[in-house]
Amino acid sequence: RDWSSDVCSSDLNPAENTKPPATSQVKAMMLSLLGGAMMFSFAIRLILGVVAPKLKELYAIPPDKMGILLSSWNWSYTGALSVAGPLIDRFGPWISMAVGSALWGASTLLLPLVSGYTALLLMRIAFGFGQGALIPCTSTSISSIFPAKERTRAVSVAFTGNSIGLAIAAPGAALIYAKWGWEWVFYIWGGDRKSTRLNSSHVSESRMPSSA
Repeated sequence: RDWSSDVCSSDLNPAENTKPPATSQVKAMMLSLLGGAMMFSFAIRLILGVVAPKLKELYAIPPDKMGILLSSWNWSYTGALSVAGPLIDRFGPWISMAVGSALWGASTLLLPLVSGYTALLLMRIAFGFGQGALIPCTSTSISSIFPAKERTRAVSVAFTGNSIGLAIAAPGAALIYAKWGWEWVFYIWGGDRKSTRLNSSHVSESRMPSSA
């Protein structure tokens, strides 16, 4: 006998039948938060390169160590991805996103306040760990809110933030650097990321019902 015919997806996840569909307002709010997180996160990945010549001068960083510093966030980011999945399944995407963005925002804000190559390296490693929550949280949030026929469009909108962040990061960081100094590149970008995190923390999963 084919037992699969006796089991439907709603039997496996009864909660899907108890939650009403997400409203258009909730969907728009979620996409704006996810798109904003994408934009800031990808921009912060790039801004260190704008101030790298100044850091090299201040801390006498040789080219080989500067290469390690610039790529260090990617190492921890890659490692964090394997940990992020189980944690997001356990605590949910919005709590996980708030914690992850708090880590990468704090490491960005603190970077100008530390001194020396090792401290700079640790800040970028912490940044990469925080970034590990971004893509899994975004994918999980979209799949839990949007019905299948709307998910591709939602992914396209949210991930547009990547390209916007990369497009504005270098010129924006250069303008801030020229006007207020290299430290403010991290204060402004890190502060804006903190603002997005605080907004996202008010969006609970109870307001983000699943779509069948």
